[in-house]
Amino acid sequence: MASRHAPLYDRAFGRDPAFWQSVSPLHVLQRKPSPPLLLVCSSLRGRSCPQAEAFARKATDWGHQATVLPQDKGHMAIDRELGLPGPYTDAVDRWINSVL
Repeated sequence: MASRHAPLYDRAFGRDPAFWQSVSPLHVLQRKPSPPLLLVCSSLRGRSCPQAEAFARKATDWGHQATVLPQDKGHMAIDRELGLPGPYTDAVDRWINSVL
């Protein structure tokens, strides 16, 4: 948030750096344990999966379990298609069953 970012982030998170830190997933992971994390990312977007992988590495370094699931889908399709029959939902189901 301190660097250049889309205006929608200011609308969503305001302009208070203390608040940004309090809701930052990385900062939350530093403070408390978490359930296993599944990070679904769009392989169609150049930065999406590398960012997810960096987050997963950091989480793993701090003792959390994190898995990245790249999908050849856009952001909206990732949201819309979860739960529909097919390989994407099957992969998420397998991950859920692996952590239960």
